Amino acid sequence: MKPIALLVDTLPSWAEINEQKSAKLVFTVSPPSRSGVPGTCAYDLVVNANKDGIRVSELVPGTLLPAFCIERHINPGSTFCLYLNSEQDIQSSGQAQHWWNGLQAYLQHQQYAEKFCRWPIEAQMSHGSAAEIQLKMEEVAAEFGWKQEILAAIFRKKGWLGGKLPRLTRDGERLVNVRWPCPRQCTRKHHPYRKAACQRSACMPSCRKQHPPILRVDCPDRSGVENLVRLEYLRRKVDALVIEELKEKGRSCCGKMEDCPLANIN
Repeated sequence: MKPIALLVDTLPSWAEINEQKSAKLVFTVSPPSRSGVPGTCAYDLVVNANKDGIRVSELVPGTLLPAFCIERHINPGSTFCLYLNSEQDIQSSGQAQHWWNGLQAYLQHQQYAEKFCRWPIEAQMSHGSAAEIQLKMEEVAAEFGWKQEILAAIFRKKGWLGGKLPRLTRDGERLVNVRWPCPRQCTRKHHPYRKAACQRSACMPSCRKQHPPILRVDCPDRSGVENLVRLEYLRRKVDALVIEELKEKGRSCCGKMEDCPLANIN
């Protein structure tokens, strides 16, 4: 079956078809909210399928959503970036169902962004190929239980990885100043609460003992810290190139999101 036929075959209850052709689908969707409440906002959308994959956008761009907003994952040309590689061809019912699920989540995130002027942090992705680097960072962070720290750093500029980054050696492999404290501000706990992991929280609420910082050279999770710093340097570089390219093409901020990198462009 072709992509459009697969999408029609897996049509969810919150979508209604208005026009169907072999390579085009016009439909109206009113997805439920993130809390499960039936949707009250109806979006008129169109999907176009060709040899390069599928593209979805508002039928008339700019009707309910911005015609372009990099922070709301609306591309130049007004197509939606539902998730990483969402424009790839649909070849099975499972992929079609995944696409519909992605569209539902995407529109729920749009409603969140409209209200709070931020994309939900748990669903946020870096721009362009920087998203691939972000996924690598999340994979590294998951091993240590640091995923929320990584997301807060990337998208809220908070924490040890959210501001000025620790310096690396010239080869970009190791942290410099290894006799300095760990960038995560980890401290050593006294017995019996000492752990062999990079842990910042107090050993117990009533503890009044001094907990000296763990030096970088002694940090039990040094490899994870260094890997994340190295990847964040790379992610920022790639992300900045995407933004710079958009600026050169005259793209500007829609004014609806906080901390937009395209804001204040003359």
